[in-house]
Amino acid sequence: MAIALLGTAALLGTAAAQLGWPTGSVHHSYFDTPKGQLHFVTSGLDTSKPNPDKVPLLYLHGHPRSSTDFKHVFAELGGSVPLIAVDWFGMGFSEAYAGRDADDFCTFEEFAGYAIGIADHLGVDRFIPAGALKGAHPAIEIAAQAGKDRVRKLVLMSPLILSPDQQSFIENMLVPMGKHPNIFANGSHVLTAWNDPSGTSPIYPEDLYTNQEKTADELASAFTNWQYQAGWAAYNKKLPKRLAEVDANADTLHFHPLIAYRIWSTFGLDPTFSLEQFDKVYTHGHNTSHFIEASEGMMSQNASFLAGLIKDFTTDSSIMV
Repeated sequence: MAIALLGTAALLGTAAAQLGWPTGSVHHSYFDTPKGQLHFVTSGLDTSKPNPDKVPLLYLHGHPRSSTDFKHVFAELGGSVPLIAVDWFGMGFSEAYAGRDADDFCTFEEFAGYAIGIADHLGVDRFIPAGALKGAHPAIEIAAQAGKDRVRKLVLMSPLILSPDQQSFIENMLVPMGKHPNIFANGSHVLTAWNDPSGTSPIYPEDLYTNQEKTADELASAFTNWQYQAGWAAYNKKLPKRLAEVDANADTLHFHPLIAYRIWSTFGLDPTFSLEQFDKVYTHGHNTSHFIEASEGMMSQNASFLAGLIKDFTTDSSIMV
């Protein structure tokens, strides 16, 4: 009975809370691309007086989420770091990707070009790519395309480099399944989205609010989020080479979520191959890696911890190449 009352109280306590970015916390904008409009948010930018001590983060969210998955960490940053955060095609408030046919998806290389185009549009010369989960991979490509003159730091949260077998599983099993989501008259697909651990698995009462946001993101992108999976798999083999290019010239802050690693291992995504690849890539002494007891929910559950390290990393001019 005590547990039931706690759950009820948690729900009542969050009933009036605002989903998405809190009003006034960010500025919402759209960027035109040949494949559809991308929604992005900004905060703290002042391009009229560039501050070398306040280089903005260019953030890319995980799957199947939206830029709002960063709002907890951003709130903990307390305005210390300017922000540009972009919604992937078909997610958040971005339009669905307008490909030539039903099997088209946006490549990470293509999306990186659009993200850099947003920075150019805003008059932002230097920026720090940052990404969580699948979003860490296009963040790497952004850093590679932008080059050492524009990117001197990179933040990676929970990226996973797939082994050949894992890549085959994503391409041949998960992507085809994602193309044909089931919508049931009794609404059971909503509960399935709620129980999907992508983003957070509710552990504490306060997690219920974050899980509601994750569920809303997943349902909104139900017919298109397979494209993010497909882009991830298509980029997978290229990632080590591209990260090695970035590692030669930029400092990287890398977070490894140990709880998520253990969970992923139970359904065939053992991180061993990924960790070995990162060991081979990081050869210039420019990376700082943190192995933390965190799940996919670390963007909310570990927000203060992440924000503290990100703030120190992004504002410390002594570690810039």
